[in-house]
Amino acid sequence: MKPKVLIADPTVDDRSPVIQHLADLGYAVLLASTVRTATCLVDRNDLSFAIFELRLEDGDPFDLIKEMRRSSSSVRILIHSTFCNVAVAVRAIKAGANDVLPKPTDPEFLLSLLTGEDIRFCADGPRIPSPETIRRRHIENVHAACNGNTMRAANKLNMNRRTLQRLLVRTSTRVMPRQEITPGDAPVHAGIVSTAFNHL
Repeated sequence: MKPKVLIADPTVDDRSPVIQHLADLGYAVLLASTVRTATCLVDRNDLSFAIFELRLEDGDPFDLIKEMRRSSSSVRILIHSTFCNVAVAVRAIKAGANDVLPKPTDPEFLLSLLTGEDIRFCADGPRIPSPETIRRRHIENVHAACNGNTMRAANKLNMNRRTLQRLLVRTSTRVMPRQEITPGDAPVHAGIVSTAFNHL
């Protein structure tokens, strides 16, 4: 039986290059342009992989991703969207996605990431921040959003207050300046965010 891939993206159709690449690799592709259709396909099929655009015709897929992750730890879920930044990557990882990748992306690079190959240092791929950079940026953003209140920031980060204090002191001379998160932020690879979150 062919492994099944769900692609929930209104901009993808049967003529899209990624569909041809998946077919050539022996995958069965299921297409959806709405959360409703994607939900039906998830309920009726044993999926190996799923690719989601964040803006579907009837909403975003985060609740469906959470349900998919609760139902299966093995399905590999990728967010492939125009709307990618650190905030999106963090939310996607918390929902259960494995990776986030910004559009446009070369189909081969996309499929390498989907199948879990280590492409962090691929020369043709997008620039990917290091885990330490993402970690420092997230901690600094949360701390600044709490107006420097370490106790509040520690609660939001689910960290011990003293641990956060030590991290802030240790990275104070290296941490990047706080940046507001906007839809135009630089692309972020959520697998790196996931690595960073494992240490928070």
